[in-house]
Amino acid sequence: MRVYVLLLCAAAMLADVLFTTVFVVRGVWQLAISVCLAPFRAVVNTPEVTCVDTDENRLLLERMPSARKFAPWVLAVGPIAQTLASVWFRRMKVPYTREFFTMPDGVLVALDWKAKPDLPEDAPLVFIAHGLGGGSGSHYAEVLTDELHERGYRSVVYNRRGHHGTSLAPQVAGSTSTKVFPQHWDEEDMCSVVDHVVNCFPAATKFAIGFSCGANIVANFQALRKDASPFMAAASLGNGYDLVSGTKYLADEFWADGFVASFLKSKLYTNGLLTEAMELAKQANIQVNWTDVMCCISLRAFEKALVVPVYGYKHEDDYYHFNTCHWRLKDVCKPLLCVANWDDPLVDRKLPLFAVSAAAANPSIITVVTQHGGHIGWVTGRTELRWWIRLYLEFITAVQAKA
Repeated sequence: MRVYVLLLCAAAMLADVLFTTVFVVRGVWQLAISVCLAPFRAVVNTPEVTCVDTDENRLLLERMPSARKFAPWVLAVGPIAQTLASVWFRRMKVPYTREFFTMPDGVLVALDWKAKPDLPEDAPLVFIAHGLGGGSGSHYAEVLTDELHERGYRSVVYNRRGHHGTSLAPQVAGSTSTKVFPQHWDEEDMCSVVDHVVNCFPAATKFAIGFSCGANIVANFQALRKDASPFMAAASLGNGYDLVSGTKYLADEFWADGFVASFLKSKLYTNGLLTEAMELAKQANIQVNWTDVMCCISLRAFEKALVVPVYGYKHEDDYYHFNTCHWRLKDVCKPLLCVANWDDPLVDRKLPLFAVSAAAANPSIITVVTQHGGHIGWVTGRTELRWWIRLYLEFITAVQAKA
């Protein structure tokens, strides 16, 4: 039996390498095609903007010129090419200052701050929620926090438990935790961290932005807190909106699904997280088939084997429905900018329609959808400021101006 398990794990690791290689090769192929076609084409998108026609929304959009045009980099037009270009062509200039925050169950999460030394206590603050398996080292967090630093904002990236150098196990003596692995939307964790950030800088005007899975977290939080949210406005980028449909779509995209699953499993291999997770499950008497976890080749299979039993759901669709944000968007009461694109390689093109429909009914929501952009890409040039950063800065500047 042990030999059988070892063989399965070895095969799964080879599959993980294959999925990652194929995903990267497809991106390089798209980059090569873009380079060959660059002299013959100039791609310019007019984003599709949806919102309720109110004086407030008209004023916001007047002050958001980037919402009227997006021109993808001619050397990286394809969806995977845009995605990889955003990862490859970046360089963080300003280091973070890390703070560890203790959760109610004794687990330490990391808050990575960035601000100029002489920044006043009431300087505007941007709260950043990373995507699945990401953290403050993700490309979008690095380039955004650098730009915010340059413009006199204070920023903080919330690294969820088990992400970017943090532990899954409690670090406080006598504490126990049943959260063997983080779920997509953890209300208790998010509320604890946000309340701490608010207490650190009570006089600051605060904004939020989430990416991919983090976008789902931010949208859920804004809907939950409604008018009581401490964030004057928020943005959701690369959000799948409906995790039930989104994970089923991924299941039909074999290579992309395998890439996401292998990426998540690679996180368990680092910093002893797998050992911690196994010990936490044992202490909490939670039955997890670890062979299934490490041998899976899809996101649904990974979360069915690990997350569903940890949080007591009967079926993975029950878990996805509870964690998803699309059915909560009607409760959003403060400005929410939802940015998406139709060619996202990880998000079905039907899923942004949830946000578009919400924006047509809820005056607090504005959607901007481009034709191209990849997954959190929207690259317009190798050294140019990302289009989505310009758009987000225009948005929060406009919100502050009308306040």
